[in-house]
Amino acid sequence: MRVLDSELAYFRIRIAQAFAAELSASIAIPGGAIRQEVQQGPFKLTPEESEDIIRELESNFTTTQKRGAAVTSDYRPWLANRRSKIDFYYWNRLRRYYLEGSILPPHVVATLDAVTDEVLDYLGDPSDESPWSRRGMVMGHVQSGKTTNYSALICKAADAGYKFIILLAGITNSLRSQTQERLDETFIGKKSIFHATAQIAMPISTYATIKRFPAYGTSRDQDFNKRSAGVIFSLAAHSEPVIFITKKNKGPLGSLQKWLKEQAHGDKITGPLLLIDDEADNASINTAKNPNETTAINGGIRKILNLFERSSYVGYTATPFANIFIDPDNDQQMLSDDLFPRHFIKELDPPSSYVGAARVFADTGDLRHEMVETVDDYQSALPLAHKRDLNIKELPPTLYSAIRVFVLARAIRVLRGQGKSTAR
Repeated sequence: MRVLDSELAYFRIRIAQAFAAELSASIAIPGGAIRQEVQQGPFKLTPEESEDIIRELESNFTTTQKRGAAVTSDYRPWLANRRSKIDFYYWNRLRRYYLEGSILPPHVVATLDAVTDEVLDYLGDPSDESPWSRRGMVMGHVQSGKTTNYSALICKAADAGYKFIILLAGITNSLRSQTQERLDETFIGKKSIFHATAQIAMPISTYATIKRFPAYGTSRDQDFNKRSAGVIFSLAAHSEPVIFITKKNKGPLGSLQKWLKEQAHGDKITGPLLLIDDEADNASINTAKNPNETTAINGGIRKILNLFERSSYVGYTATPFANIFIDPDNDQQMLSDDLFPRHFIKELDPPSSYVGAARVFADTGDLRHEMVETVDDYQSALPLAHKRDLNIKELPPTLYSAIRVFVLARAIRVLRGQGKSTAR
């Protein structure tokens, strides 16, 4: 299969120029217009190649996304007054990477820009030197772009003046490492490897003329510990922001908290902190039965937040029920320093191309008819009512068919050059 990257790049520029007004107004471009542009283009394409290009362009230019809703409390806007004084280096670099690298559709990038501006405005103003703390939550759908959202938020927060960023990335080493790699791609700009003989730049670094890189206290293969802390010397030694990507585990959180406490020299750290809690419903909630006690992870997060004079905590999750139902009986605990999202809750709408459970399985789902098939050939192998020690001796034919369909779909994506694509 011939690689069509150059042709795609040409048509993306042409369409962006021809429909600049529609794109700026977040109006979807009609699919027929894209087909016409391709058919009138200067390239000699086979019918199959034309259809591949049209499909890819329609995915890019006809995908839309709404901004979602929010509830706020004690909200004092600050971003509008400071915007002209902020050098949005990290965000502009990421924005170019998403658009010019064809990572995200233009409408989705425009919505991402607006939504992360909104969330940043809900956080504390990093230029405000009086003590403050903010608590909030961002709700998204499963695999619908939460990582993309907080990557953009991290970039903008670093631009606005947040000096320290902590990202809590799940409870397993593999998820933490995967998240570190994603932030290498979108914020750090190079492979985060301690004691590397040579720095390996990521593609995003080519989307800015000036080379700037934040410091990092964790690496792709190493969570935070006091030995790795020596790599970054001290917090005060860095002019660029410092980011830590750690898992929600008592050991790394405790080590980070103790090291930060040493950095404070008995005082609180004055530089502003942004702490992002990915999958905030998992392990972060205080589930201790005694209201005067805290669980290890919840207590570890709060101890870190309390080391800073100025801090913003944002929990990201697709299942927010535990967070918004933090026990309100103990008012003092809930309203003082627990992780209840008392200042804002922001809901993210998925892009129009998002396929979730509702579209497939709900009675009114628009994809139900073509994607859902009711099967009953599992009864002999795995009855709905069975004991947990049931010995399964065979698999139903429909399961074999489903596996084959998955393999074929995966092979098609690999042939299209999308083998390494991930949900954004």
